[in-house]
Amino acid sequence: RTPTIEAGSLRIDPATRMVTLDGAVVETSAQEYALLLAFLQHPGNVLSRKQLEDTIYSLDQGAASNVIEVYVSRLRRKLGRDTIRTVRGHGYRWGSAGAGRGDGVDP
Repeated sequence: RTPTIEAGSLRIDPATRMVTLDGAVVETSAQEYALLLAFLQHPGNVLSRKQLEDTIYSLDQGAASNVIEVYVSRLRRKLGRDTIRTVRGHGYRWGSAGAGRGDGVDP
């Protein structure tokens, strides 16, 4: 059995694809789940838009140019605004690592 992935009060059970936040089930699309898993498998790392597109490309053939922004926005709505940070010119990072250090991270 694949171990549960945890980040604070967020839990993902890869075996069942269940996502919970503070014990409540969070419904995610296949694309949102794939992005969330990518972020949690690389905590603190900046993932480029290209890396994230590659994560969901097979799930979303013919994706629009803003598909990553759309899914990131949906995840922020479901999990909290500060869960995914924009690193200008580079991509996105899970959580607030580096916030407040003048490294280009949006609040």
